[in-house]
Amino acid sequence: MGWQYKILPGLDIMGAVQNVRRATIGQDRQPLPQILRMGMLFKPVSQISMFSEVYKDISFGPEARFGIDAEVVKKLFLRLGFTRNPARFTGGFGLNVFGFNMDYGFSYHQVLGYTHAMGLVISADF
Repeated sequence: MGWQYKILPGLDIMGAVQNVRRATIGQDRQPLPQILRMGMLFKPVSQISMFSEVYKDISFGPEARFGIDAEVVKKLFLRLGFTRNPARFTGGFGLNVFGFNMDYGFSYHQVLGYTHAMGLVISADF
């Protein structure tokens, strides 16, 4: 469940709650995480988006997260982000061509090392 509110052109605030009803999984009824998020989007120009978020899993302390998404050339986006507690760095890129959105992302954690993710969205206008 989430919301978004435009304060000014180029400045939005938003929030979300995940697992509101405290769902569980398996025979042991292991609870899924409950997560609260509150953030801000600042878009100083159309090619750059800057994000900040406070992320809170109720089982752990809060995290302050920051990121930037920049369209470096038409249809090619670079993304960077970081958080300090736990210390983590993220990055990636997106390419939007011919109705395909291809994304690659990675994160680096001091203890866990690198994690990679890829995505592909095919869209068509009807």
